[in-house]
Amino acid sequence: MKKVNYYLIALLIGSLVFTACKKDAKQDAEAPVAASETNTSKADAADTSAQAGEEATVNAYDTSFDVNSLPEASKDLGGFPYYKAPDWLREKSIDKKDLDFSKIEIYTGKGFFTVEGRVMTRYYEMASGSYDDWNEYKFEQSFTKHFESLGAKKIYEGKLSDKECEPLKKQHDNEYVNKYARLGSSSDKYVQYALKNKGKTIFFTVTIGNIGGHIIVVESGEFEQTVATIEATRIQKDLNEKGKAVLHINFDTDKATLTSDGKSAVAEITKVLQTDKNLELSINGYTDNTSNDAHNLQLSKNRAATVLNAIIVSGIDKSRLSSDGFGAKNPIADNSTEEGKAQNRRVELIKKNS
Repeated sequence: MKKVNYYLIALLIGSLVFTACKKDAKQDAEAPVAASETNTSKADAADTSAQAGEEATVNAYDTSFDVNSLPEASKDLGGFPYYKAPDWLREKSIDKKDLDFSKIEIYTGKGFFTVEGRVMTRYYEMASGSYDDWNEYKFEQSFTKHFESLGAKKIYEGKLSDKECEPLKKQHDNEYVNKYARLGSSSDKYVQYALKNKGKTIFFTVTIGNIGGHIIVVESGEFEQTVATIEATRIQKDLNEKGKAVLHINFDTDKATLTSDGKSAVAEITKVLQTDKNLELSINGYTDNTSNDAHNLQLSKNRAATVLNAIIVSGIDKSRLSSDGFGAKNPIADNSTEEGKAQNRRVELIKKNS
């Protein structure tokens, strides 16, 4: 019997297996890929590319919007806000704003456009107060026809879904979007008009919901600085000419604690008292009407006392000073606006020996 060479047999089998595998691999490589698989791969790649491009180029703002292209008013607009609501509507306190200077984001259809100036917002429902009586079509037609009669151009009409708002949210936080875009619900219809009038740009926004609607009017305007440094010379001048000086001294919100610039203001009062050794002052505190009467009265008394004590610590004799508080009494501005409330939060220095 011949001796079997098992080594040669194993080598031969291994060679055959390797050759077969190599051939199958070549066939697999040359085999056409199914059309559905190709399309899926291309679609996935396209989606990935598009997402990357969107992330890279996302911009909330319409840089092509040109206010100079807007039409001039076709007739005398009357006074701001350039409309009078009909009797079949009534205002609700929600979203009611009257701001002599703020900003708002206007949607143009291609993105947002920032407008700074005077802003008014109103929310309306039917005068009956019944949601069942709400007439969306009548509300929309009444205001859009009115703004068109003024010569305003419609620059957008539709619903502002998350798709339109997402770029703005990406560039700003939601608080910014809610405060300055005032877009309402994504289910509301949004109609935007604009025109030019006497060198200013005016935007009219109508939003129509299923139980009520918003009207927003924005008139462009320049910022006017009203904050001034409290200086001893001005305090002295007002005391001599008017017998009192009205100061807007800053305290921590709803507290009687002076801020750093509030302390600086008190230092200026001290300078006046140091210059005029015979001057005696009553220090009267006032608040806006945000809280209840009892709270406002006590807060105003505490703030006036804080000013008095800070002056005494600076070396002024206590006998030359007195303090009192009057809460929200005797306002000097309209408490229905934020600007008016800021004016009413004040300290008045009254010259005793005038």
